[in-house]
Amino acid sequence: MAIGPLRTSDIKSRVLHLAQTSVYQIKLSPPDEVNRHLKRNGFDYQQDGEDIELLCSNAVLPGTSLNTHQVLGDYTGVMERMAYRRVYDSTVDFTFYVDHDYKVIEFFDSWFDFISAQGEGQYLNDQDAVKNAAAYRVNYPKSYKTNMYIVKFEKDVSNDRKVFEDADTYQLTYILVNAFPTNIISTPISYEGSNVLRYTVSCAFDRYVLNKRQIEEIES
Repeated sequence: MAIGPLRTSDIKSRVLHLAQTSVYQIKLSPPDEVNRHLKRNGFDYQQDGEDIELLCSNAVLPGTSLNTHQVLGDYTGVMERMAYRRVYDSTVDFTFYVDHDYKVIEFFDSWFDFISAQGEGQYLNDQDAVKNAAAYRVNYPKSYKTNMYIVKFEKDVSNDRKVFEDADTYQLTYILVNAFPTNIISTPISYEGSNVLRYTVSCAFDRYVLNKRQIEEIES
């Protein structure tokens, strides 16, 4: 096959139409029991959940790797590597802008409360919760794990439709299987120079599935 010079217009159309890091959306989809717990504590995910998801300022597309065996000597001077297991990242981090009513903090802290069974009838009031001898027993994993979604799309999404409703937009959907928050990273505050408060949460998951179907076809 002969190789000739490429025209600038060809290069622009084939190479310079690149994906952007700033165009994405997440969906946290807390399970039913967590939603009921949130409602009992004054937070309605159906009403406020999308606002929280839109406040996600940083997310991470999860990674994966292959474990390999090394085989030496089958061929003279050659060391081969052969895959035997796929390994997934175990956590992803989400960073959120904190809204004026602190709903982002309330949402994740309440999810933590549910996982650790705090506020589920074991404490009668705030005085019981702060006692030195306060104890709790965590809930079953099935009740607090869920599938979370990271959707990567581009700026040519239709302006009059939300990304999760646009059936014509090419997008990648990372489904984080059996995900739940495991770590709320401490957030410094200071009198020196006001900035937007940010809140970072680490979520664990079993594995991810990369899906090119539209979000309507995915069971949430």
